[in-house]
Amino acid sequence: MSAELIARLRANGERVRATLRIGESLHVSIAVIPGQEAVEIAADCDLAADHLSRLALAERGEGFLSDMEAELARAEAGHAGMANAHEAYAVILEELDEFKAWVWMKQSKRDHAAMRTELLQIATMAWRTARDLGYEVLPPSPASGGGA
Repeated sequence: MSAELIARLRANGERVRATLRIGESLHVSIAVIPGQEAVEIAADCDLAADHLSRLALAERGEGFLSDMEAELARAEAGHAGMANAHEAYAVILEELDEFKAWVWMKQSKRDHAAMRTELLQIATMAWRTARDLGYEVLPPSPASGGGA
């Protein structure tokens, strides 16, 4: 539903509801309600509600990706960059082993906040490796017609 259509329907005082169906079990309902500035969004599935809440966190600068940015800044301030792939592998493997220790624990004894922290560090070190070793943007491969 385009912004222009929403504005026109709102101006006419009409209540509009559209349902977006994604796959078999995910339905998102969007309503434009006269006299309200915001568009009401409701989902009849936990997955959609979770996705919408993650989008809201991202818009506010919160959530996993924002935490990765902060973790990367801390890592870069406290440690030299990855010198080579061997060093990067060792650092990522260490973080992965710390996560594995939680995974192998009984579920009732797991600390989900600590597990999230380990996942955050794994993802951040992978990102840092790509940045430090120049893998963030790859040159075109010969197969794609960009090489000689």
